[in-house]
Amino acid sequence: MKNANVVQNLFESYITPAMQGFKLRIINNSFIYTRKEAETVQQIEFVPQISTEDGKIIYFRIYPRINVYFKKVNDMARTIFDSCLTEACIENSINNSTYCVPVDMAYKKGRRKRGAANMTSADCSDEAKRVQSIVSEKALPLLDNLKTTDDFIACWENHVIMYPHRFAVYIICAYLLKGNTEKAKKTAEEYFKKINNISEYEAITQYIKNNRFQSQL
Repeated sequence: MKNANVVQNLFESYITPAMQGFKLRIINNSFIYTRKEAETVQQIEFVPQISTEDGKIIYFRIYPRINVYFKKVNDMARTIFDSCLTEACIENSINNSTYCVPVDMAYKKGRRKRGAANMTSADCSDEAKRVQSIVSEKALPLLDNLKTTDDFIACWENHVIMYPHRFAVYIICAYLLKGNTEKAKKTAEEYFKKINNISEYEAITQYIKNNRFQSQL
């Protein structure tokens, strides 16, 4: 049986039934499940990796990651940072991603061990079941709690989600969309000024100075 058929069958048996309400697209061997909820576009992308030797499977793992997109948050971030944003990763994410993280990273799961030689069909099924379980128990409940800008801010403030400093631009914009300029300024100072990202910090403060904010959501 070809690798693609093995993977397709495993997804049909274990992953897709858990993704009710999501639409599936398969792009470059990635299984991308998407839904629209309130202010967001939400995705879970599954990237399967499978290796064979002498016709036998020797390695099979599925790597899922969460992606949540708040259009108004990203639109504001683009406006603020159009002239000064130097981080390539932000430039790449700003059009379609506000929060994106591998599921295992988000939930501090241990690294998976490399598959044993000559994995059986049962071994492959166990991997699909493992991923289905963590997505159902952890990832989907998180997405259910990330539907609005208020949800986004609450998850941030309660440390449900974490950001590298360069992605804090999205939290700052969420605060501004809710009219909370003081928290936006405080976050900008902590995540940009204190680590000497001065151009980004000045762009934020200048944007706040030049605009009046009240809740837009």
